[in-house]
Amino acid sequence: MRNFLGLLMIMTVTVSTASADFLRAQAGAGLWMPSMTGTAQYKGNLAFDVEQDTGLDGNDGTYIWAYIKHPVPVIPNVRLEHTAYSETSTKVLTSPVQFKNRTFTASTETTLDLTQTDVILYYNFLDNLVWLTLDVGIDVKMYGGEVAIQNSLYNESVELDAVLPLGYLRVRGELPGTGLAIEADVKGISAGGASVTDARAKLDWTLISAGLALGVEAGYRTYSITLDDVSGVDTDVDLEMSGFFGGINVKF
Repeated sequence: MRNFLGLLMIMTVTVSTASADFLRAQAGAGLWMPSMTGTAQYKGNLAFDVEQDTGLDGNDGTYIWAYIKHPVPVIPNVRLEHTAYSETSTKVLTSPVQFKNRTFTASTETTLDLTQTDVILYYNFLDNLVWLTLDVGIDVKMYGGEVAIQNSLYNESVELDAVLPLGYLRVRGELPGTGLAIEADVKGISAGGASVTDARAKLDWTLISAGLALGVEAGYRTYSITLDDVSGVDTDVDLEMSGFFGGINVKF
């Protein structure tokens, strides 16, 4: 939690400086608590079930986000998001797992890192019109993770580095006079061997609205990724992660 508050303070200072020249800015941070299912397969090896075979079943991740809306219509607004997710499981394997042409048995440690950063360029088609907001744009999703498996004999890992362009849609509705709002957004692509869907729905409540607006948020996020023979990625994955999230935010 100390790391979250530190990250939020850094983003708050950054956004506060920018807000002098821009119309509106907001930043937030929190925890995401997903469960996980799916498979992974190193090229030429048999696929393994990440939950049943290795014991990876979901772990708490952290997220931070910030956006800046400006008054120039032809230039897109910018939203930045970062999700840090990593899980390690040690399990006595009941069936062999193949990875990087090695066969792992007995007690094995498996690590999955799906850290990702999103750079979203979007336009407001509705901006608090009758308390409704509609944003449409493009998300550049950048992965910087890995799959690693080791035991007393072998220690193997591969990087999951990729950059994917996704479509972006966000809808928000506010209940006047209450500080309450409901929001949903979705990012997605399906092209070649890559398919990604990242969708969220949340409620947020502005606690203090005078000057610096402070709020809390809670919702549900579902995320699925399929990478099949994607250039530069040696491991095919077919994973789904879903769970609740909650955090705090500040608006200028």
